[in-house]
Amino acid sequence: VSTQSTWAQACLGDMTINENDYQILGIYKDYDKEKKGYLALSDFLNFYETASIGREEVVWNNLKELGYGPDLNKLDAERPIVITNTLPKDKLPRYLLANDSDYFDFLFSLVSKVRS
Repeated sequence: VSTQSTWAQACLGDMTINENDYQILGIYKDYDKEKKGYLALSDFLNFYETASIGREEVVWNNLKELGYGPDLNKLDAERPIVITNTLPKDKLPRYLLANDSDYFDFLFSLVSKVRS
């Protein structure tokens, strides 16, 4: 089983998907512009950025299925998901990004570094 189909199986919940599935082939057609046969990190980030617009719940579910918690740390058997709402609203990442341009600019500077 390829990495692509493993990712798709986890994110889409369909264990019958393989590397020849139209969804996977479509991703390669649209994002592997140089026809390398794989997605470089920048290719994958372009795909995921486009695919995630307006789909916050799907993104979080994908991360959970891939073994990441709400804090974006890798989960393991000894460290279960714990969701707490103890932080004040003005300390949450989405609030900081929306209300403080320094955080917003820093986030996008990181994205641009990864893509270069």
